[in-house]
Amino acid sequence: MAGLSKSEWKQKLCAISESLDGQGRHAQLMVIGSWPAIEDGMPGRTSLDLDVWVEGSDFIEPVLVRACADAGLLFNPTQPEEELDGQTPYLQLVEPGIVQVPDRPPRSKVNLGALKILVPPPAALIASKLTRAAPKDLDDCLYLQHRHGVREAAIRDAIDAFSDAFAKQTAIENLVLLRVRAAQ
Repeated sequence: MAGLSKSEWKQKLCAISESLDGQGRHAQLMVIGSWPAIEDGMPGRTSLDLDVWVEGSDFIEPVLVRACADAGLLFNPTQPEEELDGQTPYLQLVEPGIVQVPDRPPRSKVNLGALKILVPPPAALIASKLTRAAPKDLDDCLYLQHRHGVREAAIRDAIDAFSDAFAKQTAIENLVLLRVRAAQ
């Protein structure tokens, strides 16, 4: 399986919301990674994982674990990606480290009932993806940059808000890769 599409992820998120509601609970997830590009309609973009930025989220872990299971998702698998079956979608918790997401008000909020999804602004998402800058990350960055008219100065401002010096330096260096990819 290559990954879930926008409509397939929406079904999973609605199933999480239904489970949360059935448990009498609510959750708010700040979603980063590929899902914001998928949600924005990036052609052909799919993903098996939903990256949740812990710092911007509010949930009770055992409740969310159950909701993910009810939705057919693994919750925060700890084994390396190559050891996963490559078929089962999963929710991945992401904490500050190599990945950084500057503290900015969310660009969008999706209310699915018991589940609210927040998405950082495009410049913050692009900056966070530049800490890794894998080919799919750069594709996502270019898509978000063009779709939302994000200027490099806004990306640099977001990178400057990183608390980790190594992540900040890596993202600044990877801006070159983004420029090269944009010129192709």
